[in-house]
Amino acid sequence: MAPKSAAAKPRAAAGAGPSKAGPDEKWLNGQLKQLEAQRAASSSDGDWVLEPHQWHEARLNEVLARLLKGSLVSLPAEFREGVEFYVSQLADGPSALAPDAFYDDRELYALLPQDTAGVGGENEVAYQRPADDEEALKAIEKIRAWSETSPHGISNLAKLLKAHQGSALAQEAGLVRIGGLLGEQRGKALEVATQGLAPRALMALIEASVLRFPRDPLLQRVGCNAIRAVALSEGGLGICLEAGGAKKVVAVMRAFITNAEVCRTAAATLAAMANKGKDSSVEMSRIREAGAEAILMDVLPYHSNDLQLDKIARTIIPFLRG
Repeated sequence: MAPKSAAAKPRAAAGAGPSKAGPDEKWLNGQLKQLEAQRAASSSDGDWVLEPHQWHEARLNEVLARLLKGSLVSLPAEFREGVEFYVSQLADGPSALAPDAFYDDRELYALLPQDTAGVGGENEVAYQRPADDEEALKAIEKIRAWSETSPHGISNLAKLLKAHQGSALAQEAGLVRIGGLLGEQRGKALEVATQGLAPRALMALIEASVLRFPRDPLLQRVGCNAIRAVALSEGGLGICLEAGGAKKVVAVMRAFITNAEVCRTAAATLAAMANKGKDSSVEMSRIREAGAEAILMDVLPYHSNDLQLDKIARTIIPFLRG
């Protein structure tokens, strides 16, 4: 079975002069050459390699196109490691590895920030927050004034947010209100009337809201603020981290790496977590394992003139390195 042709490689725009390839472009081209060579060798002793290699070659060419057009500034170290591992599996030829031992990691591309413009440029539809109807607007006013903090009260708030899950503004209002309620509770022990503000229940509510609009930058930013409020609450950091709070913040930064406001808010949340957990090896370990240092290092080239973000990142990184 002859190998199928790989996806067409991106070309420079017509009329553009020659430009010197950067280290990421050179690295990508090197990985693509290895995959192409492995695919050619597989025609005789490993047809099973063709489909996954063609898939990865197409994805890597898309990544290369993003680098060339400037919508991707640099490649995360974790992404490089994942690609290099994938390529290395067949370095000695397809016959050296059994098909069932081959690891086809297609999720590693999620480590890259979203391309809000799309590889196709102007053909990609940009995200627009959906408009709210009159019923949703009434619910939003109710959410903004929410004061019931008992378990039953917070459960009702979660139900109201779910009832208006098609409204990004309702989700935003709910998370802002959660942050406000936690701020009012700061420094106080939970009582019967405020048990609904227990960290575990709030983390579930926050996650449900942000997942309803994963492309909404303002909602994701507010979500990071809400996670920070939970982390700073009495006894909240450990539970927040157990629930994947740091991982969620890192994922938001990765997805919106070109959005300075989102990254600034997310970085401040990681900094607050690290500052509160600096004396706990368990909590610091969870923040490190979430990939906090890697994302902070990756985000800086995108916002080289953002002094506030730079200060946050460079203040927290030494703590993360221990």
